[in-house]
Amino acid sequence: MTNPFFLSLVVGAFVGGAAGYLGSLMITRKMALVGDALGHVALPGMGLALLLKVDVTLGAFVFLALGILLIWRLGEKTPLSSETVVGIVFVSSLAVGFLMFPSQSSLKA
Repeated sequence: MTNPFFLSLVVGAFVGGAAGYLGSLMITRKMALVGDALGHVALPGMGLALLLKVDVTLGAFVFLALGILLIWRLGEKTPLSSETVVGIVFVSSLAVGFLMFPSQSSLKA
């Protein structure tokens, strides 16, 4: 029963079931863009962390938390759909991330 292949198969089945359920839930609530958007929300945090020479994971986590709070707050305060709010935060964070990310020459120093 402790065969690594069997355990991997069981874990894969559970992850597949959970992902299928969450995916259908996200589609019905019109939040299909959230997964991609949150990946890009981390970009400004990574750029800032590189500029400040701190752990990149910490910078990404902080900006992800701020992005989630911003999406939630804008979703409550505006009549816009959740996909529109996620798209606005997505594009804005991507633009800020490109502006904040240090150039290659400053990383070598």
